[in-house]
Amino acid sequence: MLTNQQVRLLERLRVKYPGNRMDKFAIDPRAHDATATLVANDLGLDSLPIMRILDLGSGFGYFLNVVRRFGHVAIGLDNPNPMIRDAAVVLGVSIVHKAIVSGEPMTRRIEDSFGLVSMFGVNLHDGKDYWDAEKYAFLAADIRSRLRPGGAWVIRPNAPVKPGSPTACLMDRDWWQKVAGPDAEISTTINVYFQVTIKWPQST
Repeated sequence: MLTNQQVRLLERLRVKYPGNRMDKFAIDPRAHDATATLVANDLGLDSLPIMRILDLGSGFGYFLNVVRRFGHVAIGLDNPNPMIRDAAVVLGVSIVHKAIVSGEPMTRRIEDSFGLVSMFGVNLHDGKDYWDAEKYAFLAADIRSRLRPGGAWVIRPNAPVKPGSPTACLMDRDWWQKVAGPDAEISTTINVYFQVTIKWPQST
């Protein structure tokens, strides 16, 4: 659980950075911590062996903080943003501050193999245009190269994804098969969220 001091410091970021696009994560930090805990528990991370985790679009790092409490080694990746930098210091988590750019490896600073690469509530885009399958395929290949045997890429697209919208493809299992390649093992879950889990032959 977050300490009272951490809650106060996170809430103060709204005053320090007025109008910052990430300010919603400074409202009720304990609620964000609780949500991150539910996600981690849902993935079984409270009982799985210790692993290295990479969280794409990590925001303040609530999920990183939770899985670290479970004993895992986690690192985040998100766009450079002073509010995110300060929040990471408050939570004591490690975040690489770099945008995910289509056609480019994520970063040379992330080289170790991971048991899990997570991407929650992130719909990638270049300005106004959302990524197509070809751009996601480059990212998939990058992630594949970073997964250890038994590792997986787990995606929960940002909701709501409306039918017919440019992001509706993110709810399509066949689309993800095209992204990940014909040899990828794809599984999907539909509950209060839509989740895609991707594994490749070297990780199964």
